[in-house]
Amino acid sequence: MQATISKYYRGPHRHLIYLKHAMTLILFNKPFQVMCQFSPHPTRQTLADYLSIPDIYPAGRLDADSEGLLLLTDDGRLQHQISRNRSTWILTI
Repeated sequence: MQATISKYYRGPHRHLIYLKHAMTLILFNKPFQVMCQFSPHPTRQTLADYLSIPDIYPAGRLDADSEGLLLLTDDGRLQHQISRNRSTWILTI
């Protein structure tokens, strides 16, 4: 999925400036026993075994013993904002 983020802001001379930035967002259903990393692991599969898209990074992480939705992006600011939140969420459906 390709997302385009648009933003308007006032420049130094009160001119309206339009910014447009495209980012890549990937929603991935991480399987059980898969490490939430791209670097090799000696005994378990990693994200690299499922995704071969360059320059994307997980925003947040799931333990290897869990499965679920994982957001990956190439936008460093978005990745940092999501990853810095250390809250634990438990969702039962």
